Amino acid sequence: ELVPQPTTRLTVDTLPIPGGGQVAFVGGGVLIKCPARGMTLKGDSAERYPDHDQMIGHASYDEPRLHVDADFLNYFPNEDIIRGAGNVHATLPSGSRLDGPQAEYRRPSVKLNRPHRQLSAIARPTITIIEKDSAGKPVPPTTVIANQVFMDGDSLIYGGGEVEINRPDISTKS
Repeated sequence: ELVPQPTTRLTVDTLPIPGGGQVAFVGGGVLIKCPARGMTLKGDSAERYPDHDQMIGHASYDEPRLHVDADFLNYFPNEDIIRGAGNVHATLPSGSRLDGPQAEYRRPSVKLNRPHRQLSAIARPTITIIEKDSAGKPVPPTTVIANQVFMDGDSLIYGGGEVEINRPDISTKS
């Protein structure tokens, strides 16, 4: 649902290809909400294509378990995928975060046989893991840097290429 802002401008064009379809261009500040899924997309401007939405400039994606900022965000509703490019910063409620040039977030989906969230990133992202001990006190963070990473759910992180893992009690490279 597009939530009009005082400066929002909308233009719709028909695609000159077989099957047609329409492309909507929205400028002047964009706010899109999906209350049923608890999702919000924001950006300076947006483009809506038949198969995806693209947020451009100061783009952000929010849901209860994740916040993402990036220069560009693409949302593919049929696959329940959000792709961020340029200055991607993804944060969980715990404070754990991923910072890198490009990332892809796959929402959990029964329809797509994806039981939990997945996040993948390339081009040496940095992942900072924030944890608490059994008494609930914060412990020093763990940092993972790799050429590419894949995170499955909240607890599994796979790194490939040159991998570095740093925490106060251990530092390793492979």
